Amino acid sequence: MIKKKPKHREFIDNNMILVALLIIASILFLGAYWFHYAEGWHYFNALYFTIITMSTIGYWDIVPLTHAGKSLTMVFAFLGVPMFIALSGVILENRFRKIMQHHLFEYNKAIRKTQWEIKETQEDLEDITHEVKKVERVIKEDAKMAETAEKDMKSIKKNLKDLQKGHWFFKWSRVWLSNKIKK
Repeated sequence: MIKKKPKHREFIDNNMILVALLIIASILFLGAYWFHYAEGWHYFNALYFTIITMSTIGYWDIVPLTHAGKSLTMVFAFLGVPMFIALSGVILENRFRKIMQHHLFEYNKAIRKTQWEIKETQEDLEDITHEVKKVERVIKEDAKMAETAEKDMKSIKKNLKDLQKGHWFFKWSRVWLSNKIKK
């Protein structure tokens, strides 16, 4: 039996890109807050530095001066690349899943259509088979009738031959009868 996913897990699976972006945004803003606190920078400059560090661009126009700031810079520099690679992976996975779902839907649709066509063809085949059986019955009946007619024809020919053999008797009896009637 397949277990149903909890609602929060289903939400995460359906919105992976949004979840990944929220995590990255949270880390960016958390880093900006840490740099704001550790280095005493304006919040916008701290956010700018966090983004530049995590994306590994590193303009070095703003540089941390404290040990805490330098330590955070190292952490964010090492987190940046894997985080953006993970985001790319999530985006690609999501896109791949949608493409596969679309192809599976189309494939299943084609299967259902083919199954329906097979069912229709089977029904047509059954109808044709029924009609063929009817025609076969009619042909058998016609063959029996033709056989009976042939027997009857043979009988009639035989009777006709018998009549032709005995025709002199009928001629003579007609002549005899007509002579009797005239007298």
